[in-house]
Amino acid sequence: MYLTSRQTDQVFRIMRDLTNEYDHREVRERVGQSLLALFDADFFASYIWDEAAGQFVERVSINMSDDNLTNYERHFQFCDPITPVLHRRRRATPVSAVMAHDRLARTEFFNDFLQRDGLHYGINFYARHHGRHVGDVRIWRARHRRDFDDRDAALLDGLGPALANAFWRRHPDALAVPAAGLPSWDDSALSAREQQVAGLLLEGATDAGVAARLGIGLATVRTHVRSVFRKCGCRGAPNWRCACNGHERSSVLRISQADPHRQTDHPVVVGGARHARFFQVRIRIPAWRARRHRRRADRVHGRPVAGLARAGPDQCAGDRGRGGCRGGRAGPTGRDRRVRSRMAAGAGQGQ
Repeated sequence: MYLTSRQTDQVFRIMRDLTNEYDHREVRERVGQSLLALFDADFFASYIWDEAAGQFVERVSINMSDDNLTNYERHFQFCDPITPVLHRRRRATPVSAVMAHDRLARTEFFNDFLQRDGLHYGINFYARHHGRHVGDVRIWRARHRRDFDDRDAALLDGLGPALANAFWRRHPDALAVPAAGLPSWDDSALSAREQQVAGLLLEGATDAGVAARLGIGLATVRTHVRSVFRKCGCRGAPNWRCACNGHERSSVLRISQADPHRQTDHPVVVGGARHARFFQVRIRIPAWRARRHRRRADRVHGRPVAGLARAGPDQCAGDRGRGGCRGGRAGPTGRDRRVRSRMAAGAGQGQ
């Protein structure tokens, strides 16, 4: 997709606004102004869906009458022929894609609400976080402009993930951690042994590794792990690690940082925020995939890796394929080498 320099500037401005520390209302206002300039549009509105009340709340609007929007909130949103259909869609959708404009022009919704402010052609995007509505974007053009097309929808869709993430971070339920289903433990919620187990898990240790470090049985470790998940209100390790990343002052993080046996060979830990930023931003692959690439590169180059047999220089003599090990095992790919170099660079920065 080709963007003019003006459109590119607006996209960069939107991304800056989404990453700044504005509240939910202010970020929607700022993004709304940029979206109007990006799409050559005239009107903007944004709401948050209240599941309990069954209606849209917390209005943000640009170039629209407050009295007219109050009428929408009191009456027209309950007889709106287009918004419920657009709300169910997972992509940015022009209004004309769900109802032809000539048909829309014959409805009460258009004549008594839209036309009063001069809204004729619209496009909507409903941001979701794990299926939950966290904010929407409603952009409208006046009668003298053209209708929105597939290119406009694709451009708004491209901004969709950033909009959804920014709206969720500022959503009231995301700010209230217990309401979002994330752990809300205090220092006394976990026993001393459970805190030690949790700290080692945050460093990336396996159940067997935790058992070896603490000198307890594997079954005991798994019992402690299940207890940690239960007390923290998490269903599994991925959900628990993500929750810990947002729980800045939890006791497990403090125990992990104060552990005298903590390994410092590498500056990142599995599941930690630094680990996620390092790999997703620098290499843009998941952490588990980065570890796999690193193990493969270390194996072929003969470096010792925990849990893997060391491959000596004589084992790789006469290898087949792209420099792989005996038996046709593939050698390090370009990504393997990049992962290894990145981790080496990161280790140097962390020391």
